[in-house]
Amino acid sequence: MRLDAEIWAAGHRTPLAFGHAEWTAWCYLATTGDAPHERSGALCLHDPRAGCDSATVPGLPWGRALTLRAQAGLTVIAPGWLAHSVLPVIAGAAVLTARA
Repeated sequence: MRLDAEIWAAGHRTPLAFGHAEWTAWCYLATTGDAPHERSGALCLHDPRAGCDSATVPGLPWGRALTLRAQAGLTVIAPGWLAHSVLPVIAGAAVLTARA
């Protein structure tokens, strides 16, 4: 198992990426600063399977990213094939994360 700890500061973002193992886990250890936008540093999970973008169903998450707000204690475990991204962290904020 590989474990990385990262500090995401203002301007940090992760474009669409995939894990390198069967499972990927993220844990938001701490957030600092005033984040006036609730999506600052948010983790987004995207289903890369063919046709998923055209399967939007009202009230269900298919066909769009699942966006999880950055908050201390948030832990997410997902299959490694599931695409993920991180929305930009705003100025004056920072996020401390661990990823396995």
